[in-house]
Amino acid sequence: VQEGAIMRDPPLNYPNPFKMSIGTFIGYWLNQNIGTELRIYTTTGSLAYQRSYTSGVDQGAKAGYNQIQLNTSTFGFSWPSGIYPYFILANNQIIGRGKLAILPE
Repeated sequence: VQEGAIMRDPPLNYPNPFKMSIGTFIGYWLNQNIGTELRIYTTTGSLAYQRSYTSGVDQGAKAGYNQIQLNTSTFGFSWPSGIYPYFILANNQIIGRGKLAILPE
């Protein structure tokens, strides 16, 4: 799977930067239904968040436009301010990437 082959354009998150209490959305277009996974890392490379999405069922894994909401409720607590790289994978290969910029509350 090559980046761009399944995902029409690179994913974008908005607003960015954002406050955890307000949250952000990661939006992207998929050319087909496919199981995906979102992984968010700390700047030191530790996995901070991981979630899988079922092909054709979950928002995040459907053909067409997908939008994933991230906020304090998603994670169960507020994350510290900073930059967090994220990756969207399909079949264990990266199909999209970006960075979240979290502002202090």
